[in-house]
Amino acid sequence: MWELACRATDSGFVCEVPPGEYVVGNPDEMLFDGVRETMTNLISGAYERFDDDCILVLHTFSKETNFMVYNAGSYQKLFTESGRIAIMSNDIVKPLSEFDEFRFNCDTRAVVEFDDPTFMLKCGPLVVYTEPEDEDFELSDEQMYSNAYQAVGY
Repeated sequence: MWELACRATDSGFVCEVPPGEYVVGNPDEMLFDGVRETMTNLISGAYERFDDDCILVLHTFSKETNFMVYNAGSYQKLFTESGRIAIMSNDIVKPLSEFDEFRFNCDTRAVVEFDDPTFMLKCGPLVVYTEPEDEDFELSDEQMYSNAYQAVGY
């Protein structure tokens, strides 16, 4: 049902996802039950569902992980107890209001980069990245954008 579009290597991977509406978060909590059952054996990588062009970019960290989601001038924390994070087409995610802060529309192709233990997604004004281990550490907007652009090669 899922076709591999970009496979992870030992150190990570870089891929692009097409324009569209997406949700970032824990797939175990956010995906519809029937969709979650179809991805039980998927490894880290980017996938496209061949019957409807839905996208799933999946990565599993070795431990629980905190992420920072920067969108429209504000930061949100995203915690995954399982360490799994995914970028998922909006169509395969439960339409719950608690997920709204992690929904985004990407008008251009989004760049997703995994370089273990770092995760970064950049799409227009939205940037998602692994939170630094030092919880007192905070990036300014300028530092965050500079890091994001360097990570995608700009």
